[in-house]
Amino acid sequence: MDSSDPDRCSTTTQSPEQRILLSILVTALTALLFSLSRVNYPLFHTLVEFASISVSFTLFSIGWNARYVTRNDSFTFLAITFSAVGGIELCHLLTYKGMGIFPNLSSDIPTQFWIACRFLESVSFLLAALLVDRKLHIKAGTVLFLAIAVAVATGLTIWPFRIFPHCLVEGAGLTAFKVSCEYLVCFIFLFAALVFRRKKAHLDPQLLKLLTVAISLNIAAEFAFTLYRDVYGLTNVLGHILNLAATVLVYRALVLGSLRRPYRTLFRDLDQSHQALDQELEQRRLTEAELRATNDELDTFVRAVSHDLRSPLTYVIGSAQLLGSELNERLSTSEKTLIQGIEAQGQSMVNMLEDLLSLSKIGHLEQSPQPIYTQWLAERVIRDLGENPEGNIKIDSMPTLVAHETQIYQLLLNLVKNALTYAKDSARPIEVGGDRQDGEAQFYVRDYGPGIPLEEREKIFEVFHRVDPDSDIPGTGIGLATVKKVADFYRGKAWVEETPGGGATFRVTLQDVG
Repeated sequence: MDSSDPDRCSTTTQSPEQRILLSILVTALTALLFSLSRVNYPLFHTLVEFASISVSFTLFSIGWNARYVTRNDSFTFLAITFSAVGGIELCHLLTYKGMGIFPNLSSDIPTQFWIACRFLESVSFLLAALLVDRKLHIKAGTVLFLAIAVAVATGLTIWPFRIFPHCLVEGAGLTAFKVSCEYLVCFIFLFAALVFRRKKAHLDPQLLKLLTVAISLNIAAEFAFTLYRDVYGLTNVLGHILNLAATVLVYRALVLGSLRRPYRTLFRDLDQSHQALDQELEQRRLTEAELRATNDELDTFVRAVSHDLRSPLTYVIGSAQLLGSELNERLSTSEKTLIQGIEAQGQSMVNMLEDLLSLSKIGHLEQSPQPIYTQWLAERVIRDLGENPEGNIKIDSMPTLVAHETQIYQLLLNLVKNALTYAKDSARPIEVGGDRQDGEAQFYVRDYGPGIPLEEREKIFEVFHRVDPDSDIPGTGIGLATVKKVADFYRGKAWVEETPGGGATFRVTLQDVG
């Protein structure tokens, strides 16, 4: 780190001489204040409280004016609430015994203002800690209004309405309510410190250190305030000095967080986001690698099963055909039907294995991609199917595509076969065509058959899914899954929509490769 960085040098790389000088100044100021408290306690109290109140309102001013710069809403919230803390503490100062401004008021009233101030401050710290890694979903002006409203309402319960519980009985000392509240305030401060520590990843280390020390001093001050019987007592002096030190440290933390280090916090957040993104990308890469390995194993299994079952199925089909031809005259009608069923089911199984084999080969071809005249390829598909004797398939213009011919052939073959299966006898011909849009090749196969229900239009691209599994219409439920896999391989998509006038229009987009 460049030693010329003033922020760095002033906060984290102080020289031993600077630390010694700071320690001497703090010790001297503490001794001076303590001596003053022994000579003239009201003056001591006025100076300490006035300094604390001034710092509180300065905190509010800095936080309010820096709210559009500060990255962390926690600091803004804490600064705004210090306006209410400072206001109640000012009421405590003005009503304090010996000030002479309100001579007829008892010592109980300033003590009540004090405990109200400490409770509000501790709750503000806790809420600020909870906001460290969150966004404040209400406007800063609303927070200010609520803070002032709470302060005013609390003040009215103390004076003039006098419904706030008693905290000090002159001659007897602190009430149980006051002592209990001090311990509760200690607990809230401690809980706030733990929350800040838990969320340390979202805080600058120096800011976290300042906040932790400030809260620790606040807790020590609260313990001191539980012990005094006389408002001029030594423990009261110690509590006020600790409270002032804590307020100064909060001021220091807010200045660093709002004015001197907002961009350091920003860059730390960006770095943490970058690390989280890297971890997510690495996890995604590992997951994708595992999926590819699983798919490769599954494809290898499918190819092995298809090869191993083809021979016995060929034997079964051949045997059924031989029995049907050799024993045709001696077979009854039911026996002939049974043999024909064996042959048909065997052939259906062969078709399914061929479809599975085609599906498993997608993405595993060794041939290089080349320009494909898809219109010529569509004509070849129709010739190979032996269809279109009466012109029931119409081919429109189609785009050229750089791809693997075998895979595009499989895509068009399955789309045309699907259309012929369901719309071959339609009065209007099946239409095959395509064009180029936005750098992609787009294809369509449009039929005028029964169409596909809306709720089935995504499911039909799943392996083995059929709209009507109990139908006698032939099919394996693999053809459209093959279309979807080819589209995914070429970074495209496949979907179906309703043909105007009735029917189904299958559309596929593909991108050039290689």
